Amino acid sequence: MELKIDPNEVKAAIETHIRAAIAKALTGDPKKLIETVVAAAMSQKRDSYSRETLFSEKVNTMIREAAAESFKAWLAEQKELIGAAVTKRLKAEENGFAETVADKIVSGLATSFYVSASLKVD
Repeated sequence: MELKIDPNEVKAAIETHIRAAIAKALTGDPKKLIETVVAAAMSQKRDSYSRETLFSEKVNTMIREAAAESFKAWLAEQKELIGAAVTKRLKAEENGFAETVADKIVSGLATSFYVSASLKVD
């Protein structure tokens, strides 16, 4: 005995079942549905190896960005104090060189978190 089923009929039956399940879910308590969807979205992980959820990754990124912006603003406010501290530290070595390096470091800190310095002595 051979059972022949048209794939289009199977597909149509599955789609009808899915539509019925969605309609049933949507006619229930909207608050419960929203809570379920939110819980699922907030607990979704990138993959099975991830410890952190996608939501917590995004929140942590946003917090780090806000902290970086705040720190950047604070650094800009402290520009003169930073320059004075760097100048004081470098003046012990050599006057002209110290002021040039201090100016470069202070201007670099005003625009970036990283300051790259290199010194070539011939």
